[in-house]
Amino acid sequence: DGDGLGNACDVDDDNDGRLDVDDAFSLDETETHDSDGDGIGNNADEDDDNDGVSDSLDPRPVVAACPTGTTEVDLRADNNFAGRFGDDVASLAPSTCQLPAQITEDLTLDPRSDYIISGPVVVGNGHMPLTADGYLEDGSSLLAVNLTIPAGTRLYADYWNGNDTPSYLQITRGSKIISEGTAENPIVMSARGLGYYNQGDWGGLIVQGRAGRSECEQNVACNASTGHGYSGGLDENDNSGVLRHVVITGAGSARNLEDPSKVMSGLTLES
Repeated sequence: DGDGLGNACDVDDDNDGRLDVDDAFSLDETETHDSDGDGIGNNADEDDDNDGVSDSLDPRPVVAACPTGTTEVDLRADNNFAGRFGDDVASLAPSTCQLPAQITEDLTLDPRSDYIISGPVVVGNGHMPLTADGYLEDGSSLLAVNLTIPAGTRLYADYWNGNDTPSYLQITRGSKIISEGTAENPIVMSARGLGYYNQGDWGGLIVQGRAGRSECEQNVACNASTGHGYSGGLDENDNSGVLRHVVITGAGSARNLEDPSKVMSGLTLES
């Protein structure tokens, strides 16, 4: 920027008033943000959030729309919500998207948005009883649904608060969760409140597979009841997806040991 300071010592190389550490284009005085990460600065980009709606027609041009299958909710007035709000809150705060009670089609979350788990969120339908040929007992097909959660995504669950049904995310037999975070950018699942210091605020993550179980006979349909539907099967090579650098906090509780549906372990893995 010709200010007499070498770039190694200059905290604002392009002298645009934004520190290099917060500037997506530290050597371009005309650009500071790249909301959709496409390499084009917001000033030059005609669709800053890459949601398919031109900035000129988009009331919030740098806020990504909620993925299809989720519902946007407005929690800006909720003082107990710990969602992300950075600089320029009105324009840069992420959308807050509520996951549906059942996910029946492949869904990829956008890490720029935050997600609400309200009550049980069930992926697929494999928690229902299966026959030996792999169909549901009512004759319908077992769904194979992929829930993909990119690095940096944050999911917030409603508090249990003594409700009859806790909030949890359940991956059922035949479906997968593909959640690949990184050490620098983990996936975080927590309760909606501020901080990560509590436990038992919500149910957690349940992953159910189709491998054999000791209580199941060979060559016979296996439906082991767990309190959250059924797990088990005859496929020793069953694959329920990937969990890498995933933080699950504030979860797990045993509110009523006589009722398995109320017993949560934070992360529950069932073959």
